[in-house]
Amino acid sequence: MYTNAFSSREFVEKLIHLWWVVFITIVIGGLAGAALSYISPPRYEAQANISTSIDYTILPELEDYEEDRIINEAGWVMLSDEVLLEVQTRAKIEGVPIPFEDFSKRFSADRIDDLWALRVTGEDPQEACTLANIWADISYQNLTAAHAYALEAKAIRVVIAALESCQTSVEGSALALCEMADMDALQSELNAQTAALEEALSLSQGLNPASNYSINSYALVPLKPSFQSRGVMAFLGMLLGLIAGLVGLWFAGNKE
Repeated sequence: MYTNAFSSREFVEKLIHLWWVVFITIVIGGLAGAALSYISPPRYEAQANISTSIDYTILPELEDYEEDRIINEAGWVMLSDEVLLEVQTRAKIEGVPIPFEDFSKRFSADRIDDLWALRVTGEDPQEACTLANIWADISYQNLTAAHAYALEAKAIRVVIAALESCQTSVEGSALALCEMADMDALQSELNAQTAALEEALSLSQGLNPASNYSINSYALVPLKPSFQSRGVMAFLGMLLGLIAGLVGLWFAGNKE
């Protein structure tokens, strides 16, 4: 039979007298937590770095927010579905297949000033390293290709500006483009250049022509896990053991 009466003094005296019971439940809980942690193996993290820079000869007067946006544009490309699908295809060829839904759990890109850290986690340190380097290579290839189209778009804009100038000029211009006497031909060329500009802008993925990219460092095989749940599980087990011991003493104290 149990009574609802509770005496804190009696409980503390019983706790002092039977401290070893609580100690045993704490030890048992800690050991149980450590044992359960083996179910969740340690995870390793590999990191490759891509640096970004800006050609200030192209954009001499650049605001801070504009510079920030230019650097962020690289991150958008590296985390795009197109890049990650290419990573998945390359990884499968190299014998490390990865489901596409795992990318959000295992892949992350963090900006550190003008550096992008491409991080990949996994239970196998060699696999994490291989995936990080594949991601870095494909990201750099896509950034380089998109940047080339950004430069092409910049050049096309110059041509379009010249053509528009020819259209509005009364006496013509010394530019070679203005040698077109036929206004219909001039308009046709302007339309063609406008279409080429739209295509180049689409393929540039929004990158700024003043940006530059390089692989700062490739990932190395991590030697130590970045996250090990054993300590956390052991602590939680000890905490639960403490609670179980105290509850057990409380019920024992109220039992008549």
